[in-house]
Amino acid sequence: MDATPGRIVGGDPSDQGEWPYYTLINGCGGSLIAPRVILTAAHCKPQKDINKKVIIGPTKRKDLDNGPFQMAEKRRIKKAIPHPNYKKKTLANDYALILLDKEYIIESTIKLVLNEDPNFPPAAGEVLDVLGMGTLSSGGDVADVLMDVKVESFSNSQCNSYFGGNPMKDSMICAGLEEGGKDSCQGDSGGPLVKVIGNTHTQVGISSWGYGCADEKSPGVYSRVSEEINWMKKVICDEWNVEFYLCGQTPPTPPAPTPAPIMSPTPPTPLSFEKLGKGYPRDSKGKFNKNNWDTKNHCVDFTACQDKCKAQDQCVGIAWASTPKVADDTGCRAQSLPRCVVYYGVTAQTVAVEEASGDPKEFRAYRYGAPVDPTVCADSESFKWKGVTKKNCTWVANQKENENNNVCKKWAKKTGIKKVKDFCKKTCGKC
Repeated sequence: MDATPGRIVGGDPSDQGEWPYYTLINGCGGSLIAPRVILTAAHCKPQKDINKKVIIGPTKRKDLDNGPFQMAEKRRIKKAIPHPNYKKKTLANDYALILLDKEYIIESTIKLVLNEDPNFPPAAGEVLDVLGMGTLSSGGDVADVLMDVKVESFSNSQCNSYFGGNPMKDSMICAGLEEGGKDSCQGDSGGPLVKVIGNTHTQVGISSWGYGCADEKSPGVYSRVSEEINWMKKVICDEWNVEFYLCGQTPPTPPAPTPAPIMSPTPPTPLSFEKLGKGYPRDSKGKFNKNNWDTKNHCVDFTACQDKCKAQDQCVGIAWASTPKVADDTGCRAQSLPRCVVYYGVTAQTVAVEEASGDPKEFRAYRYGAPVDPTVCADSESFKWKGVTKKNCTWVANQKENENNNVCKKWAKKTGIKKVKDFCKKTCGKC
């Protein structure tokens, strides 16, 4: 197989505390699935790294600090076991488990669980997150920070039609974009592929191999977690006899996180910053109200930008630009980067991304407030624009990339009544 093991391209830097279970291993990634156990790929050969250190919970390659969140910590590898049926030639059964010398208890409301459902994700179209600190392009430099990117699942038969030669096994799942541009890459091997719903992250795959990185019709391939749950339980519960929630033991209750300092009364659910994408936030009615922007914060880092929002009792979102266009000696004047803008308003209960002002591509937007219920803010799976099967919400998202084609405002059916945005709520920014 002429494939590239390890294979994040087209993603964004991860927020501090966003993926507390991510683990950086020697040239690979992994996930902390129990206080003393890491799940990774067999081709990473962790059995050769006994007594070497791994880093749990990092967002930076060379820094353990995570700002207001739990610090990353180092642990030594005590034992490591690759899957007994791992095949180096085909990369079938590309699983491995690592036993750490001592526990690392995650202090977060985010919970990682392993997918036990062999029918999930479905054959195609499920949006998943993959993360790692590998190269940012095929053969390029490794990332200095943790990166994450959203990809879509494909059926094994579809990926076999792309690859030729039927290399996909039952123990594999593939994910990416048909047009390419987003993928895992070299150095991301062993890292998790997850489905995020609220604070529950379900790991469905382990980064394994692929042909190049982010190429057209060449999704990344991952080891399917649900295929080897029993093997994992046998090793962790029977052979190592350590704590693991699938062994029937109750995991320890993590310490309560420190609440965000806000001036308004404490809401029933914790406030948090949710990444929206590139651009500016707008209010829940879709209006871009310039009078609600505080735009005077220049040369401000991301954590300080968050703090400025928290200190504003009506803050509902921020936009932050990190990288200066050019190096100059103008100091922290208007337009200087890094730059923080804060959006606030009495009636704006939520925000979406707005790309109608300034240069939105240099900003990353974040909603500040209670987490959005994914069942309320979601695209309809059954939607078909004017009855055309292929014109679903994914098609709408592709049309939106054309600035002159705002399909979200068009009637959904020939009879009128409802518009596309009423069915493709997430795609059209109705959340």
